[in-house]
Amino acid sequence: MFPDIYLILKPLCIKASAWNKVYVYVKLIKTIKMEEKKMFKSDDIPYRYAMCNRDNCSLCKHCLRYRAYDEVGRSQKLIFIVNPLFIEPGNCEYFRTDEPATYARGFTRMQQEMLPRQYDEFSARLRGRFGRTGYFERRCGKRICSPAEIEAVKSVLKDLGLPELEFDSYLKKINWCD
Repeated sequence: MFPDIYLILKPLCIKASAWNKVYVYVKLIKTIKMEEKKMFKSDDIPYRYAMCNRDNCSLCKHCLRYRAYDEVGRSQKLIFIVNPLFIEPGNCEYFRTDEPATYARGFTRMQQEMLPRQYDEFSARLRGRFGRTGYFERRCGKRICSPAEIEAVKSVLKDLGLPELEFDSYLKKINWCD
């Protein structure tokens, strides 16, 4: 459906022929493979995010810290870098995958599927974990649930015997800090 390669072309000149045909002469500027497309912009990187500049590491192709450094490392004067003296290439405790994680938004439909006592227990446990405001913001979808929070909600559902209930919607985004 989508091409594997994008070509960026720059128009050089347009000439018309005597037979009313238009010829556009272009110059190939850059070829971009799908894997090289940027997953995020430098504005998406959290403030003071620890980056990594070890390009000799076997994990750097899919390391979010390295990809963040690759994005802003040459343009910003002040950046935070994980100390290279404490990094073992290929076996890094600071590795963070660049694969987008699944986040969830809202769980109002869960309330409709529960009995009143089940919902009271469910909401009491989650209010204890998220706080009152945090619970209601997550329930109505104003605040998205991280992968760790999704697991916490599913754990409570499993304890109540309702493991089949789902969130209102799901979205994929980069997991910077969980």
